[in-house]
Amino acid sequence: MRGPIVTTASHFARIETSQRLQELVKVLEDGLWHSTLEIARRTGSVACHSDLHELRQNGFLVEQRYNGQTPSGRRISEYRMRRKS
Repeated sequence: MRGPIVTTASHFARIETSQRLQELVKVLEDGLWHSTLEIARRTGSVACHSDLHELRQNGFLVEQRYNGQTPSGRRISEYRMRRKS
């Protein structure tokens, strides 16, 4: 039997002071789809999914989709940033 589920608030960097997140915005601000691999190469990030989560926590609208599989069968994720309406 499992114990109670404990949830905690997410900690995230602020866009105003995070060069890492500002670099990610520069990649995504064109509104085009970018793979996790491309984002990692262009930003130097080793934690793209965490960085994208932090952008969302800062109020950015980031979409995700799957676009095929790697030769080993892993899904390829792509992301784009949408403008707030």
